[in-house]
Amino acid sequence: MLHRNRSGPLFTEYEVRDVLWVATAEGPPVEVQGTGRYRRGHDAMPFDELELDLTFDRGPRLHFASSRHDAAPFPRIDARLWLHGEACDDSLLVIDAAPASGWSGGGD
Repeated sequence: MLHRNRSGPLFTEYEVRDVLWVATAEGPPVEVQGTGRYRRGHDAMPFDELELDLTFDRGPRLHFASSRHDAAPFPRIDARLWLHGEACDDSLLVIDAAPASGWSGGGD
């Protein structure tokens, strides 16, 4: 869930709360929990930045961050987050998120 923290002329910052996902791939499902920060720029070329502190199956908290990238139309968030800043053999999360149907929020 996004909670608006502050808004200024250059960007709006949101607190990311209550991340609770179940990731499925090869093997058993993995529970992902956490919090983070999302920034959305207001420049002529809007940008996104996303940082998440996540646990996987209640393991240690890991910090994932995206680089600044072109923003998808609000409220959609499309981001690639790396554990080690895009290093070789890094862990990558791909986020493609939008509000559930029935969302009645405003723009950014």
